[in-house]
Amino acid sequence: VLQMVGRAGRPGLDETGVAVIMTSNEQKQYYSGSCLCADTVESSLLHLLSESLCSEISQHVITDVSEAITWLKATFFYVRIARNPRGYGVEGESFCNQAALDDFLNTMCLRSLQALAVSGIVEFDPSGYVVGPLPEAVIMTRHVIRCQTMVTLMELSALSSIPDVVWQLGAIQELQRPLRRGEKKLLNEVTKRLRFRPKGNKVHSVADKVVVLLQSSVQAVKFDDFLLNVQKSEVRDLAMRVLSALKDLALERGRGRLLLSCMLLRRALDKYMWDTPPSMFLQVQGLHESTYHMLASGKVPTLQAAKEGGRRGMQSALSCGDKDLRLLTSFFVKCHDSALAVRPIPLHSSKSQVCFEVAPRFPPPLLVRPQDARVNDGFPSDLRYVLVVYHCRTGETVMHRYCRPKASITFNIRLPP
Repeated sequence: VLQMVGRAGRPGLDETGVAVIMTSNEQKQYYSGSCLCADTVESSLLHLLSESLCSEISQHVITDVSEAITWLKATFFYVRIARNPRGYGVEGESFCNQAALDDFLNTMCLRSLQALAVSGIVEFDPSGYVVGPLPEAVIMTRHVIRCQTMVTLMELSALSSIPDVVWQLGAIQELQRPLRRGEKKLLNEVTKRLRFRPKGNKVHSVADKVVVLLQSSVQAVKFDDFLLNVQKSEVRDLAMRVLSALKDLALERGRGRLLLSCMLLRRALDKYMWDTPPSMFLQVQGLHESTYHMLASGKVPTLQAAKEGGRRGMQSALSCGDKDLRLLTSFFVKCHDSALAVRPIPLHSSKSQVCFEVAPRFPPPLLVRPQDARVNDGFPSDLRYVLVVYHCRTGETVMHRYCRPKASITFNIRLPP
Protein backbone atom coordinates (compact mmCIF):
# COMPACT_ATOMS: atom_id res chain seq x y z
CA VAL A 1 0.00 0.00 0.00
CA LEU A 2 2.82 2.41 0.82
CA GLN A 3 4.42 1.73 -2.56
CA MET A 4 1.18 2.58 -4.37
CA VAL A 5 0.74 5.71 -2.27
CA GLY A 6 4.29 6.75 -3.09
CA ARG A 7 3.48 6.67 -6.81
CA ALA A 8 0.77 9.31 -6.51
CA GLY A 9 1.38 12.34 -8.71
CA ARG A 10 3.56 12.81 -11.75
CA PRO A 11 7.32 12.72 -11.05
CA GLY A 12 9.04 15.86 -12.25
CA LEU A 13 5.77 17.69 -12.90
CA ASP A 14 3.76 17.70 -9.66
CA GLU A 15 5.02 18.79 -6.25
CA THR A 16 2.29 16.87 -4.44
CA GLY A 17 0.18 13.79 -5.05
CA VAL A 18 -3.18 12.52 -3.83
CA ALA A 19 -3.84 8.90 -2.85
CA VAL A 20 -7.24 7.53 -1.77
CA ILE A 21 -7.49 4.32 0.28
CA MET A 22 -10.91 2.69 0.27
CA THR A 23 -11.34 0.24 3.15
CA SER A 24 -13.74 -0.82 5.91
CA ASN A 25 -14.28 1.00 9.19
CA GLU A 26 -12.48 -1.81 11.02
CA GLN A 27 -9.33 -1.32 8.96
CA LYS A 28 -9.46 2.48 8.85
CA GLN A 29 -7.32 3.02 11.95
CA TYR A 30 -4.73 0.50 10.73
CA TYR A 31 -4.20 2.15 7.33
CA SER A 32 -4.28 5.64 8.87
CA GLY A 33 -1.43 4.73 11.20
CA SER A 34 0.63 3.04 8.47
CA CYS A 35 0.33 5.85 5.92
CA LEU A 36 0.98 8.58 8.50
CA CYS A 37 4.16 6.73 9.60
CA ALA A 38 2.75 6.17 13.07
CA ASP A 39 4.41 2.72 13.28
CA THR A 40 7.98 2.74 14.55
CA VAL A 41 10.54 1.14 12.22
CA GLU A 42 13.45 -0.63 13.89
CA SER A 43 16.83 -1.66 12.50
CA SER A 44 17.93 -5.25 11.80
CA LEU A 45 21.64 -4.46 11.51
CA LEU A 46 22.49 -5.99 14.89
CA HIS A 47 21.59 -9.51 13.66
CA LEU A 48 23.83 -9.09 10.59
CA LEU A 49 26.60 -6.97 12.09
CA SER A 50 29.37 -9.48 11.29
CA GLU A 51 28.28 -9.77 7.64
CA SER A 52 27.98 -5.98 7.27
CA LEU A 53 31.41 -5.34 8.78
CA CYS A 54 32.93 -8.07 6.60
CA SER A 55 31.49 -6.43 3.48
CA GLU A 56 33.03 -3.06 4.37
CA ILE A 57 36.36 -4.63 5.36
CA SER A 58 36.63 -6.56 2.08
CA GLN A 59 36.25 -3.26 0.19
CA HIS A 60 38.81 -1.53 2.48
CA VAL A 61 36.22 0.93 3.75
CA ILE A 62 37.01 -0.20 7.31
CA THR A 63 40.67 -0.76 8.25
CA ASP A 64 40.54 -0.40 12.06
CA VAL A 65 38.10 -0.34 14.96
CA SER A 66 37.75 3.45 15.02
CA GLU A 67 36.60 3.45 11.38
CA ALA A 68 34.15 0.66 12.18
CA ILE A 69 32.60 2.76 14.95
CA THR A 70 32.48 5.80 12.67
CA TRP A 71 30.73 3.74 10.00
CA LEU A 72 28.29 2.37 12.57
CA LYS A 73 27.38 5.88 13.75
CA ALA A 74 26.27 6.76 10.21
CA THR A 75 23.64 3.99 10.14
CA PHE A 76 19.97 3.94 11.05
CA PHE A 77 20.87 1.38 13.72
CA TYR A 78 22.75 4.06 15.67
CA VAL A 79 19.72 6.35 15.65
CA ARG A 80 17.35 3.68 16.92
CA ILE A 81 19.61 2.17 19.60
CA ALA A 82 20.13 5.64 21.07
CA ARG A 83 16.38 6.11 21.39
CA ASN A 84 15.34 2.53 22.20
CA PRO A 85 18.24 0.63 23.82
CA ARG A 86 16.07 -2.03 25.42
CA GLY A 87 14.59 -2.93 22.06
CA TYR A 88 18.05 -4.16 21.02
CA GLY A 89 18.67 -6.31 24.06
CA VAL A 90 20.49 -3.70 26.14
CA GLU A 91 18.88 -4.22 29.55
CA GLY A 92 19.46 -1.69 32.25
CA GLU A 93 21.48 0.65 30.03
CA SER A 94 20.72 4.33 29.90
CA PHE A 95 22.61 6.17 27.21
CA CYS A 96 22.29 9.53 28.86
CA ASN A 97 25.74 10.53 27.63
CA GLN A 98 27.72 9.93 24.46
CA ALA A 99 30.54 8.08 26.22
CA ALA A 100 28.29 5.23 27.36
CA LEU A 101 26.92 4.74 23.86
CA ASP A 102 30.42 4.78 22.35
CA ASP A 103 31.60 2.14 24.81
CA PHE A 104 28.70 -0.11 23.88
CA LEU A 105 29.36 0.26 20.13
CA ASN A 106 33.07 -0.38 20.70
CA THR A 107 32.26 -3.62 22.56
CA MET A 108 29.93 -4.84 19.80
CA CYS A 109 32.46 -4.07 17.04
CA LEU A 110 35.28 -5.82 18.88
CA ARG A 111 33.10 -8.86 19.50
CA SER A 112 32.12 -9.14 15.81
CA LEU A 113 35.67 -8.57 14.54
CA GLN A 114 37.10 -11.16 16.91
CA ALA A 115 34.48 -13.68 15.77
CA LEU A 116 35.43 -13.05 12.13
CA ALA A 117 39.13 -13.38 12.97
CA VAL A 118 38.64 -16.66 14.88
CA SER A 119 36.70 -18.05 11.90
CA GLY A 120 39.61 -17.22 9.58
CA ILE A 121 37.68 -14.70 7.49
CA VAL A 122 39.56 -11.49 8.37
CA GLU A 123 42.89 -10.54 9.92
CA PHE A 124 42.60 -8.69 13.22
CA ASP A 125 45.37 -7.28 15.42
CA PRO A 126 43.96 -6.72 18.94
CA SER A 127 46.96 -4.65 20.01
CA GLY A 128 46.72 -2.08 17.23
CA TYR A 129 43.02 -2.60 16.47
CA VAL A 130 43.94 -3.01 12.79
CA VAL A 131 41.75 -5.23 10.59
CA GLY A 132 42.28 -6.49 7.03
CA PRO A 133 40.43 -8.79 4.62
CA LEU A 134 41.38 -12.37 3.78
CA PRO A 135 40.32 -14.08 0.51
CA GLU A 136 37.48 -15.72 2.44
CA ALA A 137 36.04 -12.29 3.27
CA VAL A 138 36.05 -11.28 -0.39
CA ILE A 139 34.32 -14.53 -1.40
CA MET A 140 31.74 -14.16 1.37
CA THR A 141 30.93 -10.59 0.28
CA ARG A 142 30.88 -11.38 -3.44
CA HIS A 143 28.29 -14.13 -3.09
CA VAL A 144 26.33 -12.50 -0.22
CA ILE A 145 26.32 -15.44 2.18
CA ARG A 146 26.10 -15.52 5.96
CA CYS A 147 29.14 -15.75 8.22
CA GLN A 148 28.04 -19.10 9.67
CA THR A 149 27.51 -20.42 6.13
CA MET A 150 31.08 -19.48 5.21
CA VAL A 151 32.41 -21.23 8.32
CA THR A 152 30.47 -24.38 7.41
CA LEU A 153 31.92 -24.36 3.88
CA MET A 154 35.44 -23.93 5.22
CA GLU A 155 35.06 -27.18 7.18
CA LEU A 156 34.94 -29.27 3.98
CA SER A 157 38.16 -31.16 3.32
CA ALA A 158 40.09 -31.29 0.05
CA LEU A 159 38.93 -34.89 -0.54
CA SER A 160 35.20 -34.12 -0.21
CA SER A 161 32.99 -35.94 -2.71
CA ILE A 162 29.53 -35.01 -4.01
CA PRO A 163 27.71 -36.77 -1.11
CA ASP A 164 29.92 -34.91 1.37
CA VAL A 165 29.00 -31.57 -0.22
CA VAL A 166 25.29 -32.47 -0.27
CA TRP A 167 25.21 -33.35 3.42
CA GLN A 168 27.22 -30.26 4.31
CA LEU A 169 24.68 -28.12 2.47
CA GLY A 170 21.99 -29.72 4.61
CA ALA A 171 23.79 -28.46 7.74
CA ILE A 172 23.74 -24.83 6.56
CA GLN A 173 21.19 -22.87 8.57
CA GLU A 174 20.65 -20.44 5.69
CA LEU A 175 19.15 -23.26 3.60
CA GLN A 176 17.11 -24.94 6.30
CA ARG A 177 13.33 -24.68 6.44
CA PRO A 178 10.99 -25.75 9.28
CA LEU A 179 9.93 -29.39 9.14
CA ARG A 180 6.17 -29.66 9.51
CA ARG A 181 4.54 -32.83 10.79
CA GLY A 182 2.49 -33.38 7.63
CA GLU A 183 5.55 -33.05 5.36
CA LYS A 184 7.38 -36.14 6.61
CA LYS A 185 5.14 -38.57 4.75
CA LEU A 186 5.56 -36.75 1.41
CA LEU A 187 9.32 -36.42 1.86
CA ASN A 188 9.74 -40.07 2.86
CA GLU A 189 7.94 -41.21 -0.30
CA VAL A 190 10.35 -39.21 -2.45
CA THR A 191 13.39 -40.42 -0.50
CA LYS A 192 13.12 -43.91 -2.04
CA ARG A 193 13.94 -42.48 -5.50
CA LEU A 194 16.87 -40.28 -4.48
CA ARG A 195 20.53 -40.85 -5.17
CA PHE A 196 21.70 -40.00 -1.63
CA ARG A 197 19.24 -41.08 1.05
CA PRO A 198 19.00 -40.09 4.72
CA LYS A 199 19.63 -42.63 7.44
CA GLY A 200 16.89 -45.24 7.47
CA ASN A 201 15.40 -43.78 4.25
CA LYS A 202 13.39 -41.38 6.42
CA VAL A 203 13.51 -37.65 7.08
CA HIS A 204 14.24 -36.97 10.76
CA SER A 205 15.56 -33.38 10.83
CA VAL A 206 15.61 -30.10 8.91
CA ALA A 207 19.03 -31.07 7.53
CA ASP A 208 17.50 -34.21 5.98
CA LYS A 209 14.75 -32.05 4.51
CA VAL A 210 17.31 -29.83 2.76
CA VAL A 211 19.05 -32.88 1.30
CA VAL A 212 15.75 -34.26 -0.01
CA LEU A 213 14.66 -30.90 -1.46
CA LEU A 214 17.98 -30.43 -3.25
CA GLN A 215 17.89 -33.85 -4.89
CA SER A 216 14.19 -33.46 -5.69
CA SER A 217 15.08 -30.30 -7.57
CA VAL A 218 17.78 -32.12 -9.54
CA GLN A 219 15.44 -34.99 -10.43
CA ALA A 220 12.51 -32.65 -11.20
CA VAL A 221 10.25 -34.23 -8.57
CA LYS A 222 6.94 -32.43 -7.96
CA PHE A 223 5.25 -32.58 -4.56
CA ASP A 224 1.53 -32.57 -3.92
CA ASP A 225 2.13 -29.82 -1.34
CA PHE A 226 2.37 -26.26 -2.70
CA LEU A 227 4.63 -25.01 0.10
CA LEU A 228 7.12 -27.84 -0.46
CA ASN A 229 7.41 -26.91 -4.15
CA VAL A 230 8.03 -23.27 -3.19
CA GLN A 231 10.66 -24.26 -0.63
CA LYS A 232 12.29 -26.58 -3.16
CA SER A 233 12.79 -23.66 -5.56
CA GLU A 234 14.05 -21.39 -2.77
CA VAL A 235 16.56 -23.97 -1.51
CA ARG A 236 17.80 -24.63 -5.05
CA ASP A 237 18.42 -20.94 -5.76
CA LEU A 238 20.22 -20.43 -2.46
CA ALA A 239 22.27 -23.61 -2.97
CA MET A 240 23.41 -22.37 -6.39
CA ARG A 241 24.75 -19.20 -4.77
CA VAL A 242 26.39 -21.12 -1.91
CA LEU A 243 28.02 -23.55 -4.38
CA SER A 244 29.41 -20.62 -6.36
CA ALA A 245 31.05 -19.40 -3.15
CA LEU A 246 32.32 -22.91 -2.42
CA LYS A 247 33.82 -23.11 -5.91
CA ASP A 248 35.78 -19.88 -5.38
CA LEU A 249 36.86 -21.09 -1.94
CA ALA A 250 38.11 -24.42 -3.34
CA LEU A 251 40.01 -22.56 -6.07
CA GLU A 252 41.57 -20.20 -3.54
CA ARG A 253 42.66 -22.99 -1.20
CA GLY A 254 43.74 -25.42 -3.94
CA ARG A 255 41.27 -28.18 -3.08
CA GLY A 256 40.91 -29.96 -6.42
CA ARG A 257 38.67 -32.87 -5.45
CA LEU A 258 36.30 -30.51 -3.63
CA LEU A 259 36.32 -28.15 -6.62
CA LEU A 260 35.31 -30.94 -9.01
CA SER A 261 32.54 -32.18 -6.68
CA CYS A 262 31.19 -28.67 -6.28
CA MET A 263 31.13 -27.99 -10.03
CA LEU A 264 29.41 -31.31 -10.80
CA LEU A 265 26.75 -30.71 -8.14
CA ARG A 266 26.12 -27.16 -9.32
CA ARG A 267 25.79 -28.37 -12.91
CA ALA A 268 23.27 -31.00 -11.79
CA LEU A 269 21.18 -28.31 -10.06
CA ASP A 270 21.44 -26.03 -13.07
CA LYS A 271 20.43 -28.69 -15.64
CA TYR A 272 17.95 -30.54 -13.39
CA MET A 273 19.65 -33.91 -13.88
CA TRP A 274 22.54 -36.01 -12.65
CA ASP A 275 25.42 -36.81 -14.99
CA THR A 276 24.86 -40.57 -14.62
CA PRO A 277 22.31 -42.89 -16.23
CA PRO A 278 19.37 -43.00 -16.26
CA SER A 279 19.26 -39.22 -15.69
CA MET A 280 21.34 -38.43 -18.78
CA PHE A 281 18.76 -40.07 -21.06
CA LEU A 282 16.16 -37.49 -20.00
CA GLN A 283 17.90 -35.12 -22.41
CA VAL A 284 16.58 -37.11 -25.37
CA GLN A 285 13.31 -35.54 -26.49
CA GLY A 286 10.62 -37.39 -28.46
CA LEU A 287 11.14 -40.94 -27.21
CA HIS A 288 8.23 -43.27 -26.56
CA GLU A 289 7.23 -43.63 -22.92
CA SER A 290 8.06 -47.34 -22.90
CA THR A 291 11.59 -46.53 -24.11
CA TYR A 292 12.07 -44.10 -21.23
CA HIS A 293 11.02 -46.81 -18.79
CA MET A 294 13.44 -49.30 -20.33
CA LEU A 295 16.28 -46.76 -20.13
CA ALA A 296 15.41 -45.98 -16.52
CA SER A 297 15.55 -49.68 -15.67
CA GLY A 298 19.26 -49.74 -16.51
CA LYS A 299 19.16 -51.79 -19.72
CA VAL A 300 21.84 -49.47 -21.14
CA PRO A 301 23.73 -48.43 -18.01
CA THR A 302 26.53 -46.45 -19.64
CA LEU A 303 27.45 -44.85 -22.92
CA GLN A 304 30.29 -47.36 -23.28
CA ALA A 305 27.81 -50.24 -22.94
CA ALA A 306 25.68 -48.72 -25.71
CA LYS A 307 28.74 -48.55 -27.95
CA GLU A 308 29.73 -52.14 -27.29
CA GLY A 309 26.18 -53.43 -27.80
CA GLY A 310 25.86 -51.91 -31.24
CA ARG A 311 22.62 -50.97 -32.97
CA ARG A 312 21.06 -54.43 -32.96
CA GLY A 313 22.00 -55.10 -29.37
CA MET A 314 20.59 -51.78 -28.19
CA GLN A 315 17.38 -52.17 -30.22
CA SER A 316 16.91 -55.67 -28.85
CA ALA A 317 17.55 -54.60 -25.25
CA LEU A 318 15.22 -51.60 -25.37
CA SER A 319 12.58 -53.12 -27.68
CA CYS A 320 12.28 -49.74 -29.38
CA GLY A 321 11.29 -48.75 -32.89
CA ASP A 322 13.39 -47.21 -35.65
CA LYS A 323 12.40 -43.65 -34.66
CA ASP A 324 13.58 -44.05 -31.06
CA LEU A 325 16.73 -45.76 -32.25
CA ARG A 326 17.56 -42.83 -34.56
CA LEU A 327 16.99 -40.34 -31.73
CA LEU A 328 19.20 -42.30 -29.36
CA THR A 329 21.88 -42.71 -32.01
CA SER A 330 21.90 -38.98 -32.67
CA PHE A 331 22.15 -38.35 -28.92
CA PHE A 332 25.10 -40.72 -28.53
CA VAL A 333 26.85 -39.12 -31.49
CA LYS A 334 26.39 -35.69 -29.92
CA CYS A 335 27.78 -36.96 -26.61
CA HIS A 336 30.70 -38.52 -28.44
CA ASP A 337 31.45 -35.37 -30.42
CA SER A 338 31.40 -33.29 -27.23
CA ALA A 339 33.61 -35.67 -25.25
CA LEU A 340 37.30 -35.24 -24.65
CA ALA A 341 40.04 -37.84 -24.57
CA VAL A 342 43.10 -37.48 -22.34
CA ARG A 343 46.33 -39.18 -23.38
CA PRO A 344 49.58 -39.00 -21.36
CA ILE A 345 52.77 -38.21 -23.24
CA PRO A 346 55.98 -39.57 -21.64
CA LEU A 347 58.76 -37.07 -20.96
CA HIS A 348 62.12 -38.78 -20.64
CA SER A 349 63.96 -35.53 -20.02
CA SER A 350 62.10 -34.55 -16.84
CA LYS A 351 60.94 -36.59 -13.86
CA SER A 352 59.22 -33.70 -12.06
CA GLN A 353 56.79 -32.88 -14.89
CA VAL A 354 54.19 -34.79 -16.83
CA CYS A 355 52.64 -33.94 -20.18
CA PHE A 356 49.20 -34.94 -21.42
CA GLU A 357 47.18 -34.24 -24.53
CA VAL A 358 43.50 -33.26 -24.53
CA ALA A 359 41.66 -33.76 -27.81
CA PRO A 360 38.23 -34.67 -29.23
CA ARG A 361 37.52 -38.36 -28.74
CA PHE A 362 38.31 -40.76 -31.60
CA PRO A 363 37.21 -43.13 -33.18
CA PRO A 364 33.42 -42.86 -33.67
CA PRO A 365 31.08 -45.13 -31.62
CA LEU A 366 30.36 -48.58 -33.00
CA LEU A 367 26.58 -48.10 -33.12
CA VAL A 368 26.84 -45.33 -35.75
CA ARG A 369 26.53 -46.15 -39.43
CA PRO A 370 27.88 -43.76 -42.08
CA GLN A 371 24.41 -43.10 -43.48
CA ASP A 372 23.02 -42.15 -40.04
CA ALA A 373 25.42 -39.41 -39.00
CA ARG A 374 28.81 -38.01 -39.81
CA VAL A 375 30.95 -38.00 -36.73
CA ASN A 376 33.70 -35.45 -36.00
CA ASP A 377 32.77 -33.13 -38.85
CA GLY A 378 33.69 -30.30 -36.54
CA PHE A 379 34.10 -29.91 -32.82
CA PRO A 380 31.32 -27.88 -31.10
CA SER A 381 32.59 -24.31 -30.89
CA ASP A 382 30.05 -23.14 -28.29
CA LEU A 383 31.24 -25.50 -25.55
CA ARG A 384 33.69 -24.48 -22.86
CA TYR A 385 35.42 -27.20 -20.86
CA VAL A 386 36.89 -27.09 -17.39
CA LEU A 387 39.94 -29.25 -16.79
CA VAL A 388 40.57 -30.08 -13.13
CA VAL A 389 43.62 -32.14 -12.17
CA TYR A 390 44.08 -33.01 -8.49
CA HIS A 391 46.29 -35.25 -6.38
CA CYS A 392 44.41 -38.46 -5.60
CA ARG A 393 45.86 -38.80 -2.08
CA THR A 394 45.69 -35.23 -0.77
CA GLY A 395 42.98 -33.81 -3.04
CA GLU A 396 45.11 -30.72 -3.75
CA THR A 397 44.68 -28.94 -7.07
CA VAL A 398 47.39 -29.57 -9.62
CA MET A 399 45.75 -27.67 -12.49
CA HIS A 400 42.50 -25.81 -13.19
CA ARG A 401 41.94 -24.35 -16.63
CA TYR A 402 39.16 -23.37 -19.02
CA CYS A 403 39.54 -24.35 -22.66
CA ARG A 404 37.67 -24.71 -25.95
CA PRO A 405 39.64 -27.47 -27.71
CA LYS A 406 38.78 -27.55 -31.41
CA ALA A 407 41.91 -29.62 -31.89
CA SER A 408 44.40 -31.32 -29.61
CA ILE A 409 45.92 -29.24 -26.80
CA THR A 410 49.01 -30.21 -24.82
CA PHE A 411 49.52 -29.32 -21.16
CA ASN A 412 52.63 -29.60 -19.02
CA ILE A 413 52.03 -29.84 -15.26
CA ARG A 414 54.50 -30.08 -12.42
CA LEU A 415 54.12 -33.13 -10.21
CA PRO A 416 53.55 -32.48 -6.49
CA PRO A 417 56.26 -33.67 -4.14
